[in-house]
Amino acid sequence: MAEYAERLRRGPVWLLGHSMGGAIVMMLADERPELVAGIINVEGNLTLKDAFWSSRIIRKNPAEWAEEYGAMLTDISATLRRWGIDPTPQRIRWMGHVLRNQPPKTVYAMSEALVAETQPPEYLEAVQRVVNRGRPLHLIAGEKSAGAWDVPEFVRAGAESYTKQRNVGHLMMLEEPDEFCHIINRLLPTA
Repeated sequence: MAEYAERLRRGPVWLLGHSMGGAIVMMLADERPELVAGIINVEGNLTLKDAFWSSRIIRKNPAEWAEEYGAMLTDISATLRRWGIDPTPQRIRWMGHVLRNQPPKTVYAMSEALVAETQPPEYLEAVQRVVNRGRPLHLIAGEKSAGAWDVPEFVRAGAESYTKQRNVGHLMMLEEPDEFCHIINRLLPTA
């Protein structure tokens, strides 16, 4: 991600991270603050408690996880229903695209890395440094999942905004993509 931002040669960029990606953008913003104009954190893993899915994945061995992942891909409609999402044809296509483009071993490795990085107290110290730098920070949560998002008080206090997207959960960009894009467009500065 840092290499991509550098290749753009446009100066600092806005980072948007969802779930696991929310932790990644916070780590990048800590390590390379000169690349960051602002952050939009969408139910990102701000604490180890938020990495509950990753923690569950790595409690399995890789073969067990690959089997579960294969079952998710085999019946995407049932997977979406389990997650409380109406399995419309468009959502099934999009989720299939997501699942087919990240093999189970990649998700497993990302989960291991995420838990390893967010577990030590140094991770929250890094998040604190990012907040203290004063770059714009916006938080977005789905109305149905916001209560489970473990946002430390110092993050909430340091954020410029906290938006709850109505009638959606953690996968808000899949459930209501137009509204999600509208929220993002409203948060980004106009040129």
